[in-house]
Amino acid sequence: MIRQATREDLERIMEIVEASKLLMAATGSDQWDEAYPLYSDYENDVEQGRLFVYEEGDGVYGVACFNEQEPEHYSLLPWSKPEEEGVLLTQRLAVDPEVRGKGIAESFYHYVEQLAGMRGIQFLKTDTYSLNPAAQRVFQKAGYTYIGEWSTPERKAPFYFYEKHIKEG
Repeated sequence: MIRQATREDLERIMEIVEASKLLMAATGSDQWDEAYPLYSDYENDVEQGRLFVYEEGDGVYGVACFNEQEPEHYSLLPWSKPEEEGVLLTQRLAVDPEVRGKGIAESFYHYVEQLAGMRGIQFLKTDTYSLNPAAQRVFQKAGYTYIGEWSTPERKAPFYFYEKHIKEG
């Protein structure tokens, strides 16, 4: 089940995030590090009502932020969506490495479509590091289209950006 996160979830969320950072580092990715994402990022997401967790039984096994505010660098990319229309982004998604491969990440991408539909939003966006092929497979499986890349001097490789247009009704 996916539900809105609460402050009580933050400790478990950070356990998942820290385990994900270790896995990324072990596979040669510097996407997440000691500077990002931080407890304060998730705490702010909870306060803004945009953080969700995947819960099964009495445990939390995944987290994602669904945000209607685009980062500034998104304006540099060739999106197909008209500027004036709303968008819903999936950000800071992490799944406990102990339970990866069970469809939890995919569940978040199905959920964001439902959430967008309830909000009358037809455009979805997401991004990942180019050194994160697992995330790229999830995006492709969920029907997202690759639209471009963007580089930052802080990272050794570019980020890849994806979008999906969902139909009303």
